[in-house]
Amino acid sequence: MFNKTKGKVIATIMALAMAITALPVGGVVEAEAASKTKVMETNVNFIKGVQSGDDSSVYLNWLLSNEEVTFGNTYALNIKIYVPATFMESGSLWIRPNISFWTGEDLDTDAGWAMSSDGYSFDKESEAVTKYNDFYVVDAKMPIDKCFVGDNEGSFPEGQGQIIAGAFISGSNKTYKGSIYFDDVALVVDGTAVSTVDYENGNLGYCSYNINSSEQKSTPKVVSFSGKALEVSKTSLSVKKGKKVSIKATTLPTAKVTYKSSNTKVATVTSKGVVKGVKKGKATITVKANGKTVKVKVTVK
Repeated sequence: MFNKTKGKVIATIMALAMAITALPVGGVVEAEAASKTKVMETNVNFIKGVQSGDDSSVYLNWLLSNEEVTFGNTYALNIKIYVPATFMESGSLWIRPNISFWTGEDLDTDAGWAMSSDGYSFDKESEAVTKYNDFYVVDAKMPIDKCFVGDNEGSFPEGQGQIIAGAFISGSNKTYKGSIYFDDVALVVDGTAVSTVDYENGNLGYCSYNINSSEQKSTPKVVSFSGKALEVSKTSLSVKKGKKVSIKATTLPTAKVTYKSSNTKVATVTSKGVVKGVKKGKATITVKANGKTVKVKVTVK
């Protein structure tokens, strides 16, 4: 089922990728908290100054699917996307959702597919975008209104069957190679969410993705999400002369962490964050990753 749908969806999306409809804009507000602790992570390679989403995109396949639902008259795909502030401060996302319909006893009969007439554009000023720690949250609620049967535009199918959802996401204005994160995906039919996923159980279903124009499939993964680009286990510690203690740092997205001591005569630190007390005194370990800096005060006794 997927291969037939994928071919038609990608072909049409690429042809229409320049038709952008901007959502209303407003002031950025700070999100109170992330709605979940687990999210789905995919890699992206957004290229600065692109003129086509084909060259700077991630295409999500089988983002959401269900066994069988009653078809309706209106459709929408809702997704929360967490994007690092390093990209979103001067970059934007353009999203076009799509769904495909399958019927028959084995749900293997192609009954058509649909997408939004235009894509949806989001930047940091959009009303649907809020700030959360070191990320921006795009709370995308996207109607899907254009249906195709075969190669021709037609009406939404009637009856019951399976609906498979996907999304084409392009990045522009600023270069960013790293990861973005997805949560709270919902397929809405006639105003009611008929299929949802929040990744809390670690289940991705059959979701896969392609980066840019590559046909190589990648598999996303479920990760813990704090909204912080760099977290350090302690901002102060003590160590005895001649002894060692480790600074544990986590990054989101995954990135190289660097450590530097302000006074190596008092305390040294390795590239892996292992601090050794050299002589009594105080020093500061500077931890850097993802454009963020955390300082750890060290006391050697």
